[in-house]
Amino acid sequence: MNPYLRDFASDYVYNVYNFKNSPLLLTHILSDIVYLYVIFCISYFTKFKYLTLIFVFLRGLFLGIYSVILIGINSFGGLVVAVFVFIPAALMSLALCFLVAEFCRGIDRRFCFFVPLALAVADCAVYAVLINALFRVVIIIV
Repeated sequence: MNPYLRDFASDYVYNVYNFKNSPLLLTHILSDIVYLYVIFCISYFTKFKYLTLIFVFLRGLFLGIYSVILIGINSFGGLVVAVFVFIPAALMSLALCFLVAEFCRGIDRRFCFFVPLALAVADCAVYAVLINALFRVVIIIV
């Protein structure tokens, strides 16, 4: 087993269970900003809108790989974290990537460059709610 993957899964589960948000939120918002701006630039400035589907596919591929790593390495703890935190947050991020690719041309020119940043911040806020509210309720019940 690759030590990077083992450390990723262990650190992710540890940070979620101990409600340490800063490392999780920082990496999540940075990856959202990068993906959303790359997809926005390709969709807005070129006529190759369907080229963005490659990035959406890669995002979904990484979602599957990281989910399997979380569940495979950390068994029950990883399964709970993946089902209640990681998979919903990654699916929302994936949906935002698709929405930016589809609807970025219809946005007013004055605000179009701030839309990916605003969507990334909103996605990070939902991610924080998943960790701090939903996961705490799950931990109390279980």
